[in-house]
Amino acid sequence: MSNPGDFRRAPSSIATHDQRRQWLASEKQALIALAGQVTHTEYLEETSQRLDEELRRSGPWTAAEELHGHAAELARRRGDAPTAVAALIRRGIVLQRLDRNEQAKEVLADAVDSAKVNELEAEMAIALNHMGMALRRLPGGFRQGFTAHGRAMRILRHLGSPALVDAQMYLAVCQFFLGNYRSSTNWCRRTIALPDLGDAERRQFGIAYATSLMAMMSINSGRPDEGMEGATRALALYKDLGHDHGVAQCQYAEGVALVALTRTGEGADRVQTALHAFERLESRQGVASALRKLGAVHAQTGRMAEAQELLHRSLVHFVQLRSNLGQAEASNDMGGTLLLEDGHDQAKPWFQRAQDHAIAAPSWFEEARAIAGLLRCGQTPSRLLIRRAELEERMGFSVRVPPI
Repeated sequence: MSNPGDFRRAPSSIATHDQRRQWLASEKQALIALAGQVTHTEYLEETSQRLDEELRRSGPWTAAEELHGHAAELARRRGDAPTAVAALIRRGIVLQRLDRNEQAKEVLADAVDSAKVNELEAEMAIALNHMGMALRRLPGGFRQGFTAHGRAMRILRHLGSPALVDAQMYLAVCQFFLGNYRSSTNWCRRTIALPDLGDAERRQFGIAYATSLMAMMSINSGRPDEGMEGATRALALYKDLGHDHGVAQCQYAEGVALVALTRTGEGADRVQTALHAFERLESRQGVASALRKLGAVHAQTGRMAEAQELLHRSLVHFVQLRSNLGQAEASNDMGGTLLLEDGHDQAKPWFQRAQDHAIAAPSWFEEARAIAGLLRCGQTPSRLLIRRAELEERMGFSVRVPPI
C-alpha cells in the first residue's frame, strides 16, 4: 500500500464481499496511516466510508473517530452535505463505542440538524436513532433517548429503509435496560422477523443483537440454560460477520450463564476472555461490566478480598462514565458480597446506593435487586414490600439477592 490509487483499485478487483472484508482488515492499519499523511479530500472521505464497517467491528476506535472527523470536516468545507452528514454519523457511532456519550450526542445532533436543513430524511433518522443511544446513556436522558428512537423508527419504516433494523433493535435495548422484558422481547422478535430491506448483513447483525439480548433476559429471569443456548447462537452469527465487539458481548453472556449454571470456573474464564477483548476494543463499558461479573464470581467462590477489589475497579469506571445503571449494578453486587460475609450493616448502604441509582437510570431490574438486598438486611417497611411486588409484576419474574 503506497498511494491512494492503490486503495481505490484494490477493493474493486476483489470478487466477493468476504474477500473484500478480509482485504480491508489486513490493510486497515496501513490505510489509516496513509489517510493521515495525505490531503487528498476525496481519498480521505473514501477511506472513511470504506473502512467504516471494519473499524466498527474490530477497532481501533480512536483511529476511526479521528478519520471520520477529518472526512466530515473536509466534506463540509467542500459544501458536500450528504458526505459530511454520513461521516458525522460514523464519527458519532464510534464515539459511543468509546463511551464518550456527551461528545457523541453533540456530533450526532450536528448531523441531525445538517440532514434536516439539506432534506436528507433517511440520514436525519439514522443520526437521530444513534443520538438516542447516546442520550439514553447520559444521566437523565432515558426518556429523551427512547423518544428519539421512536421518531427514527417511524421515519425509517415510512421510507422502507434497511436502517429500520437498528431503530427496532435500539428500542429493544431501551426496554431491556429498563427491565421491561416483555416489551424488549417483543421488539427483539419484531427485529428478527423483519424482511430483508436491501442490506442482508445489517439484517444479520440485527438478528445477532436481538438473539444475544434475549439470551441475557433469559439468564436474568432465571433460565440460564436458555440464555446459554441463545448466546451461543448469537456468537456464531457475530463470528460470521467478523464483529469483534459482538463476539465479546456474547462471550460475556456465555460466562454469566455458565456461572448461573454453577459451572463457575468455565464462566470466569469466558468472562475473562471477554474482558481482554473489551480492553483491546477500548470499550470502557464492556471492561466495567466484565470486572463487575468477575468480582461477583470471586465472591461466590469465597475470594472476598479479590471480589471487593474488582467491584471497586468496576465502580470507578461506571462513576467516570456517569452511568447510573452501571453504578446500580456494581453497588448491588458489592452489597451482595458483603452479605455473604454476614456484613448486613456494611451491605445496607450499598443497597440503598444501588436503589438510588436504579431509580435514576431507570432500571426496574436493579431496583428490585436492591430492594431484595435491603430486605435481607432486615429492612421491612411496607413501602419496600409493595414496591418490590410492583416491580416483579411489571417484569413478570422474581429476582434473587445479588450477586447473581
